[in-house]
Formats: sequence, structure tokens, C-alpha cells
Amino acid sequence: MLGGAAAIAASSAAWRRYARADSSNSTVRRVLILNAPGGLRSSAAFNASSDPNFNPWGVAGTFGSMKLGNVLTLPNDTITHDASLWPDMEVPSIDAIADQLALIGAADHAPDGSYRVGDHTDDEPRMATGYWGKLDAPGLLTVINRVLGNDAAAPVTNIDGATLFGIAPGEWLAYAPIALTAYEMPDRPPNSGMAGVGRLIEDDLDSRYLAGRRAQARSILDAYRGTKSALRKFGPLLADPALNLYADPAAEVGGITNEMLNQLAGVEQVYSQSLGLVMRLLQVGSPAVALNFEAFDWHDHENTEGPRSYPRFARFLAGIHFGLSNIPDPAGDGSLLDSTLVVTTSEFGRGAPEGGGGFSQANGTDHGASGGPGWRYQAHVVFGGGVRPKLIAPTNSSNEPTGALVSTQSLLATIACAVGVPVDMVESLWPSGTALYPEGGPLWELWD
Repeated sequence: MLGGAAAIAASSAAWRRYARADSSNSTVRRVLILNAPGGLRSSAAFNASSDPNFNPWGVAGTFGSMKLGNVLTLPNDTITHDASLWPDMEVPSIDAIADQLALIGAADHAPDGSYRVGDHTDDEPRMATGYWGKLDAPGLLTVINRVLGNDAAAPVTNIDGATLFGIAPGEWLAYAPIALTAYEMPDRPPNSGMAGVGRLIEDDLDSRYLAGRRAQARSILDAYRGTKSALRKFGPLLADPALNLYADPAAEVGGITNEMLNQLAGVEQVYSQSLGLVMRLLQVGSPAVALNFEAFDWHDHENTEGPRSYPRFARFLAGIHFGLSNIPDPAGDGSLLDSTLVVTTSEFGRGAPEGGGGFSQANGTDHGASGGPGWRYQAHVVFGGGVRPKLIAPTNSSNEPTGALVSTQSLLATIACAVGVPVDMVESLWPSGTALYPEGGPLWELWD
């Protein structure tokens, strides 16, 4: 089904054209961003603190580069590890794979002091673009789409609301990635304008109309034309049963059925099919996909919501690792894990409650002025694409860096360069050696 091998090979050729010598150990051809919106309390999760005020659930242990929090491994009746349709039969728990993952312990997502300290409206765009308040800054997926989207066999995509990574201002508007939801996939190719010879007339009329518009109107019309172009190219793919995880469990690509993909997430249907769609898009040639999972902005009731959601996030991440490990890479030898860079993101961490005890009076946590500076540092799990299991930018028990930290712009530059965005474009978007990007370049030590 889909007949995508030749197209995927073309996408692989595009990747090789832009690959950098600096990343000789990198085998990245595609990127998956798993975003935890709201501010993940990483000091209780993948970078677990021994201070009960930062981590009231305690530490499960150290596994490779990671110190995992107990909350990730708590029993949860909303989770299953069943993978009976796969050869290994069961998805491993997070502690069983943690020694195969890298961790950036302290990425600073508030370096330029916006006037609303710890505000989602400021820090979500910063996580996606590298800037606060810079209206012409594109999102990471928009940048990747501009470079790799035209040669790709499948679209660069935001799924389930991860649209910040697709911010596309001004001249970038024509490169905005498409947004999909697993339960709303089309059953027939979306309409992309006139068919056949009529498209030549339509395109000519579009160009004539565009030539007479002012700059702002032209940017909007460019986006409209870009949407039509994307639908012409990807419409048949989006309507293929192999991308409709709801409708056709038997549909398959390369022997991997939709029903198999639906087992990977280990949680309820809506997330299972979203992850299944992510895996399918990566398998058939998408250079980059971003996906939101749940929400973690618990200003109250974190004491009860945390034990439910953190194990689910850990299980979801383990399912990604399992799926990528077991799906062959159509563009070469090995599995998708060998060529897919996976990075978890969240706009910031959580502060320590001022009264102690790990929770505020509302049984939650905050971010911003209260609770010390630890809230501004977020830990990011990184794996796949040749990344070595290691710890970069460790923190102390107060979730503050013990040495050099990682900037948001360095993280974005690393992802972009690894997947094949030319270094001159990356340097123009996120100039290294600045206050926002003090590092001298991308984090190639992840591959050393």
C-alpha cells in the first residue's frame, strides 16, 4: 500500500544534500517532537530531584543518564503494555529503556526576562521559535518544512494542537506545516482546486491576482497557494486507509498494520490513534512531526493528577521507543529509531512551593516569581538517530544547573541542523554566541 519506497528514497536524498560534516555520527533523517504543554515538572520525572519539595513522590533510581522519579512508575489502571501483535509481545516500562536515552537536564526557557515571568503566552512561542515577543520568528517545523518539505514523500505535520512549532509569520506563511487530528482524517482526497489542464489556468489566474496585491495580502495569498499545492501533493496520501487509524485496522504499510500501531501508546483510543498516525507519517516519509500529549499545568490537584498523568507520559514515550525500534526504515538498513530524532519539550518546569511539602495550599505547583529560579529549567529527553545515552547540563536538587546550561536556541538549532537544515539558515535564525544562544553551535556532543 502507498508505494512510498521510491518517494522516501528521494526524501533521503534531500537529507543527504543538506547533512553537515559536524554531525558525522548523526543518522537523523526525521524528527519527532513530543510536547508536554503547560510546564512539565521534570524535577519529579526524568530529572528527579532528591528534595521532596521539588519531588514529593521520591526517586525510583538512576538508569543510565537518568534519575527517574517514582511518579513515572506508579501503578495506573489506564495503562496497558500489551503489544501482542508485535514480535516482542509487550512494550517495556520506562525504567527498562531509560539507559538508552539521553537527557538535557537544564534547558533555560526564560533567558531574556519577559515582563510576565513564567507566562505560557510568552514561553510557549519561545520553546517553539527560540524567542519571546519576536513577531517574525518562525516555528521549528516551519523552518524544517521550508527546507525539506518540497522533496518529502509525506507532509511536515502538527498533530493534536502542537501548532506553536508551526508558527509561520510573514514570508514564512507559505511554509506552515499542515495540522492533522487522527480522528478527522479524510476518506477521500481533499479538494485542491481544478483538476488536470484546468490547474494551469487556475495557477496563472492566481499569479496575476497576486501580482496586484500589497505585501500583507500577498503573504496571505501565498499561504493559500501553498495550502492548495500541499493538498494536490499529499491529498491522496492523507485519504489512504493506512493513515486512517480509526476506520481500517487492517490497512498496512510494509507489514505494519493500523491495529499494530494502535497498540503502541498503551492508553485510551484518542492518544493511541494519534501516536499511530505519527508513526505512519514518519514511516512513509515525513521529515518532521510534532505531537501534544495531555497537559501539565497543575496549579491545583497535582497531588492526584500527577500519579495519573506522569505514568501515562512515561508509557507513551516508551511506546514511541518501542515502535520506532520495531518498524524497519524504508529508506535504508535498520529501524526508524536509527534515523528518527525524538525530543520531549515543555515550555518550562515548576517551582518549589514556598510552604514546603512538595505542593502548594491548592495541592499544585506554580511557575514564575515564587518558588525560586528552578521553574525556568526544563529537562528534555532525547534519543534516536544515533544519539548516545548521556547526561548534558546536570542540575542540583533545586533543579538549578550545576554548570553550563543549554539554551532554547541551541536545542532548536541542534534539531534543525541534525535533520538537514543548512547551517547558514540556522545561523541566521538563531545566531550563536549571543545572550540567547551563548553556545558556539549545536549540541553535537549528543552524538559523540
